[in-house]
Amino acid sequence: IFFFQAEDGIRDAQESRGLGDVYKRQTDEIPLDIDSKMLQYILDYFESKGYSNIKGVPKPIPSNDLSQFLDDIDLIYIKQFSEEQLSELLLGALYLQCDQIYELCLAKIASLFKNKTTEDLKEMYGIEEEITPELEEQIKKEHPEVFEEFSKLM
Repeated sequence: IFFFQAEDGIRDAQESRGLGDVYKRQTDEIPLDIDSKMLQYILDYFESKGYSNIKGVPKPIPSNDLSQFLDDIDLIYIKQFSEEQLSELLLGALYLQCDQIYELCLAKIASLFKNKTTEDLKEMYGIEEEITPELEEQIKKEHPEVFEEFSKLM
């Protein structure tokens, strides 16, 4: 049995002694593309919520008032984040595949947009540019995954 090893672009064929070769080269470190503070927020959520007491967020969200459909733990948890922190948390939850936190983030974002007119949103975010149908289509093409997930919540 031969094991082909690729390191730094160099490929070698060497005799393998089985899976032990693979595990021997691994380190105890797991690379995480997430800020340590956000990781702690994610861990805190599961510590306070427990792993078995998790329910999904209704889709579409019934109201922009999160207290109408989130339990107290979820509501307190998600309300602590600013919009900037929320985007970091969303990416962290997506990276770690924490579906409940990901859905909570999307629900909070959707609640900010629900029942708002385009003019309301432009004022909220200081947008002066006119949002034409062409610009909207361009944005949807550039970020299809966002619109797909977001549309389920609205």
